[in-house]
Amino acid sequence: MGLFSDPEGLPDPAKYCSAQRDAANKCMSDLNFDREQYRTKCSHLFKAVRDCRDSWKKLKKDLTTYERTGVLPADASIPEPSQQPK
Repeated sequence: MGLFSDPEGLPDPAKYCSAQRDAANKCMSDLNFDREQYRTKCSHLFKAVRDCRDSWKKLKKDLTTYERTGVLPADASIPEPSQQPK
């Protein structure tokens, strides 16, 4: 059974980055979705969402490599389930 078929395996990106996405959505909501304001005031949160998605993509790539070859890449950073972003 592979990591992707395991229910405890890789979470989908929506769950993996939900905290960052929720914070960005709250920031936009607090500013009444005024694009002029939220583009500057929430930009750090948007970057956090992008960084989280990039982290998820790298994790997926590392796990795919591991499933295919049985060897983790040297720079792989696979978090324990308790360390994954909530």
